[in-house]
Amino acid sequence: MPKKLTLFGKGFIYPLFLINLSVLLGGISVLCFAAYLAGAASNIISPVGVGSAKWLVIAGLLTIASALTGSLVRVLHNKAWMIVYGLLLATSIGFLVYCQIDYSAIRDDDEATFYKNTERVFNETSDRGGPTITQHRIQESFSCCGFENLTQYCSNPVEFRKSLESNFARNKKISERESYDEDNHRELFDSGNLKTHLQDDNCGMKPSLDGDQTFCPDYVFDRMRDEKVIDEEGMFGHGCGDAVAQHYRDVIDKVLLLNLVVILTATICIIQAIVIFAFTDKIDKQKAEYFGDAGLIQSDHTDSKL
Repeated sequence: MPKKLTLFGKGFIYPLFLINLSVLLGGISVLCFAAYLAGAASNIISPVGVGSAKWLVIAGLLTIASALTGSLVRVLHNKAWMIVYGLLLATSIGFLVYCQIDYSAIRDDDEATFYKNTERVFNETSDRGGPTITQHRIQESFSCCGFENLTQYCSNPVEFRKSLESNFARNKKISERESYDEDNHRELFDSGNLKTHLQDDNCGMKPSLDGDQTFCPDYVFDRMRDEKVIDEEGMFGHGCGDAVAQHYRDVIDKVLLLNLVVILTATICIIQAIVIFAFTDKIDKQKAEYFGDAGLIQSDHTDSKL
């Protein structure tokens, strides 16, 4: 009698293994992002709440559990475990889809999440002047200064910016010359000059003893210098509102992309599980195709007990 070809044959095991491995790696990645967002959820500027982070943690754990169960099914060839595998896959897909909807809503809700929380923090004032402890930590973490820009800490922001208009006009005039070379024009008003002018009476930002700004991270000025910023928009474009929003948007975009990949991969797995379950009559006794001679020995041993 010809040897029966089964869906657990060697021709099927390698793609099944690779797809299941992809689900496992995807689940681990989802759990890593979830762990990060769960920690960030306690941060008052995070647009992701504790509930949203919790659901992503559950989705990641279920995805990992389903992938491990899939590996177990391929070893045991048992229909009961196949049912458990399918149910876990379906449940993990359901949680991932819910998270996909939830995080898409968070990403698209700029006013309520990305800016309001940060703005609320930067509306607080310090008795000693300058940033509060929380504001300082945010500025250090995101390399930014102030909510909209660094003039937040000036005693008279409007007058300070007006006093620099002539410098920016001069920069523009020089930079529009045909002979302009940004590396050779030392007379331009740059980040170093801005840092000095922040001590003017209409601003009043005094540097610390080591020369760094006590109001803004020195990295902000270093970055302007490295990028050769000479225009007003570039020098006043380092607000924490945009920096925090962009950071969490990037994280959420990665989560959404990863979720989509895991959903599609898990869907392929569940389709394969249904096909195998429906078209394989005796999964429990097909170990020979999967294990070779070792499977035959184990099957004979099992049958002798029956």
